[in-house]
Amino acid sequence: MLPKQDVEGSNPFTRSSQHIRSNTPQLTNSQIRLQRDLLTKFLSYKRPNLSKCTVDLYEYCLGSFVKRYEISPQGIHSFLANLTCGNAKANYYRIVTTFVRWLLKMGYLKENPLDRVDKPKPAKRLLPSLTEEQVDTLIANVGRLRDKAIVSFLFDSGM
Repeated sequence: MLPKQDVEGSNPFTRSSQHIRSNTPQLTNSQIRLQRDLLTKFLSYKRPNLSKCTVDLYEYCLGSFVKRYEISPQGIHSFLANLTCGNAKANYYRIVTTFVRWLLKMGYLKENPLDRVDKPKPAKRLLPSLTEEQVDTLIANVGRLRDKAIVSFLFDSGM
């Protein structure tokens, strides 16, 4: 069993002063091993209550997190900032939240690093609207009067 980090200053999750070019804290091999062990324990603890797909998703998302980032506000923020999956960042945040809450519950962390990390906001995507010419073409190519009325209604109401 991994020792719980009770002594201040001995926490392996503290931020190191070395950085990789992407402004990501560089983890030591012992930090990576410890975080992988914690992930394995987390997955073993959760596995009986979750579907295989959920466990696989947790393993995929958290695996990349624990190998490259520390479990700290800066590490979590860097992890989310470096994701290139757009609106799926909220899902990664949710999975990291589940992991961090488990770490807190089991006593591996004393304070919640997510308290200092903002939840990612999904980007609002404005769908392009049809031009008046496109709507006229659509109405002209609709065969039934009822369908023409529906298209005209949707366009005139702004939908």
